[in-house]
Amino acid sequence: MRVTAQGEFTRELWEATLPVFQQIINCRFVSELANATLPREWFTHYLSQDVLYLQQDNEALELLSQRATDETEKNFFRQLAEDGIAVEQAMQKEYLVYFNIQAAKEQSPVFGEYGNFLLHSAQNAPYPVALAALLPCFWLYGEVGQHIIMHQVADNPYQRFIDTYAGETYDKVTVRFIQLIEKHGQQASVNLKTQMKEAFLQSARFEYLVFEEAENVN
Repeated sequence: MRVTAQGEFTRELWEATLPVFQQIINCRFVSELANATLPREWFTHYLSQDVLYLQQDNEALELLSQRATDETEKNFFRQLAEDGIAVEQAMQKEYLVYFNIQAAKEQSPVFGEYGNFLLHSAQNAPYPVALAALLPCFWLYGEVGQHIIMHQVADNPYQRFIDTYAGETYDKVTVRFIQLIEKHGQQASVNLKTQMKEAFLQSARFEYLVFEEAENVN
């Protein structure tokens, strides 16, 4: 595990999501991505949809920065949103072009549902719950990426995409995000902690479902 929990509450979150994590790393999309046998149509669907999803993710992060009362947290989420826009633009201008993939014109059902869940959480859920909903996109996604990097074959045609998972900067941001969740989790009531855990698990399930959706593309 590359990035670990930062206290009791985030340890509980990770332990609760372990079954989903196992589903993800054992699914065909992840296994075949690492093995260089991933069908191109699956990859095309995932990458083109991920660009649209990132737009919603960035909007949700910006909403968190607006809702934050702590100035440090406000700046943290504002920077994440700005960085996310840069990633989105790189995906459009570099990765779609490199892999010769057309940009998607509309969202797929699962990616759309995931993005809408994040936006709804960022707008309407209690602030700590909204934070928990956004965390799997960083933490779980990063750990899945680490698994792929550790199991990938040489001369992988998807290497350029796999490399997006790597990097110390990404890890540092994820650790900081986990620390914020730990802080709010420690301060939360039992009911609020339950809501945070449910939001975290729901987003984790979506992280699995977007891969499953890609596997069903003909």
